[in-house]
Amino acid sequence: MGVNFWMVCGLAWCGLCLLLKLNVYAVPVCGAIVLTTGILYTRGRRREREQKKRFYDVTGYLDTMLLAFSRGGKIHEALEAAETVIQPGTMRDVIRQTRIRMAVGLEDREIYREGLALIEEAFPCDPIRKVHGFMIHAEYYGGETARSIELLQLERKHWQDRCQANMEERRRSFRNIVLSAAMSLVICGMILYLPTANVDISTHPAVQIVGVLAVAINAMILLLGQRYLAVDWIRLGEEKKVVDYAQKLEDFRGDDSRRGKVPRIVLSVLSVALALFFVLRNQPGMGMLMLALALFGRNWRGIVRDTQRKQLTRQLRRDFPRWLLDIALLLQSENVQMALRKSAEQAPDILRGELQLLLARLDMEPESFEPYHGFFQEFDIPEIHSSMSGLYAISMGNEGRQGQQLQELVSGNHELLDVAERERQKDENSGMYLLFLAPVLTASGKMVVDMAVFMMTFLSGVTLGP
Repeated sequence: MGVNFWMVCGLAWCGLCLLLKLNVYAVPVCGAIVLTTGILYTRGRRREREQKKRFYDVTGYLDTMLLAFSRGGKIHEALEAAETVIQPGTMRDVIRQTRIRMAVGLEDREIYREGLALIEEAFPCDPIRKVHGFMIHAEYYGGETARSIELLQLERKHWQDRCQANMEERRRSFRNIVLSAAMSLVICGMILYLPTANVDISTHPAVQIVGVLAVAINAMILLLGQRYLAVDWIRLGEEKKVVDYAQKLEDFRGDDSRRGKVPRIVLSVLSVALALFFVLRNQPGMGMLMLALALFGRNWRGIVRDTQRKQLTRQLRRDFPRWLLDIALLLQSENVQMALRKSAEQAPDILRGELQLLLARLDMEPESFEPYHGFFQEFDIPEIHSSMSGLYAISMGNEGRQGQQLQELVSGNHELLDVAERERQKDENSGMYLLFLAPVLTASGKMVVDMAVFMMTFLSGVTLGP
């Protein structure tokens, strides 16, 4: 801990003690809170710097690997270039271990896969896995790689831009949290300095206790907000497998509208009967409540299905663009049907069942538009339908326009992925907005206690007439 750390903690401690008029018992407690907060905040700043370095190491590694591979087409040469460029740290050490491991084996796919797996384990993120998979395939099978590398470089740039925009957004939100917490404590202290009929409530035990609690709660809010800045940025966009969306999709499609029909009818009829009963008893409020219950019973199944549809639509908007990038890479060396077939194993869970249906339909009607048109047709997602139309056009188009059609497909894919990522980031950052509002509750609670103590003190000193 440097001199600046102790100076800032000391100034914060003195400022809070004077602002809240803390007594001799509350002062050391407040000092302990300030010191603990300062230590935890310093550790959080260190983790934040480490995670940012980790992120920029990954972006530098991806950029160097793709550039070096485009020149020589050899994985070991690309790794050598990356080791030279990357700054000292974990990334460089892992690259060195990878090169050593690959040097003791034969140059085949298994050695490449096992060696590069060291980097994927240390830096698990989707862009690295995609680049490694492409390089292993290109090293083993050969072929034209310029367009694939261009696509991967563009994808890396979009990924980096999205993460950096999220970093800046969280940094702004954290500054707002700090200002909100500071203003909350200022408001808490200002009340104690207002001239209120020469009544000083600052010495009351309840006021002292609530003042210390306000400092502790706002310190906790500050530390919770800082946790949003010290996240693993390279894994932030990856979905945690908490919900089985493949099963949810199966349940949604296998829904039987007749299931539960009798209970819904019974509930609706009973609610209408009770509504008439209450109206006849001159209780219109209860009658309206029963009618509302009848409407809910009649339509609750539709409400549940609408909720399921929205959840699945949001997940499809997130997973479909990532899968489409795999298709675009495979199309550099395969036709559309073979690219779809090879992508099936690595496709997101929610897409696998529908992809198998698409392949089965294409086996029966290889030149028909209907299999592409029927891909997730029950979901109103124009971007997916447009992309599938583009795949059909590529499968049926001439060689002269295939490159242009593929470029249009990739451009639309990036737009769709950017929209989905912005929605996801908005959901993940919503907790910071709640933390921004939380100090308002702290100040409100402190004001309520202070006003209650003031009224009790004031009324206890009032002498009532005979």
